[in-house]
Amino acid sequence: TLTEFSRRVNSFRLGATGDRGRHHLQANVRHDDYSDFGAATTGLAAYGFDLDPRWRLSLQWANAFRAPSFNDLYFPFFGNPDLAAERSRGGEVALRYGGDDATMRLAVFRNRTTDLIVYDPTTQMAGNIARADIDGAELIATARIADWNLQGDISVTRAADSTTGERLLRRAPYKLHVAASRSY
Repeated sequence: TLTEFSRRVNSFRLGATGDRGRHHLQANVRHDDYSDFGAATTGLAAYGFDLDPRWRLSLQWANAFRAPSFNDLYFPFFGNPDLAAERSRGGEVALRYGGDDATMRLAVFRNRTTDLIVYDPTTQMAGNIARADIDGAELIATARIADWNLQGDISVTRAADSTTGERLLRRAPYKLHVAASRSY
């Protein structure tokens, strides 16, 4: 059980992007050293290919580390000082269209997380889920019509405890968002 109420984090990050003709690359690496949870190195690698001037296909892979917040650890009647840090890895494939007055992005993603930090309603405390799978797809579209900016996005997500197969609480399986704005 941790009882330390202070935290020191030393971080270093490095990133690079590059374009060569129809090819686009991005690479990032980050190293964090937490006084209470140890060190973690994370990264992202992405590649995009222009199918033509308006369409791009992209692939992305990344991993992540999340130390529990002080609220997760110590908030009265909720915190759990025995929490483990969360670690994940995931990938995405996306197709993007970029026109003069409209954009569209369709992406399919898959994430695998160990020690996912969640609120557990049975214990009424923060807890860890040993392994979680989050898979889904999202479609985002924007358009400019006259003086109006329109946006719509929809996502379908399957988030489950990979040990039990049960759906994760507080994660909507469907999301829809529509917005319109205009400057006067």
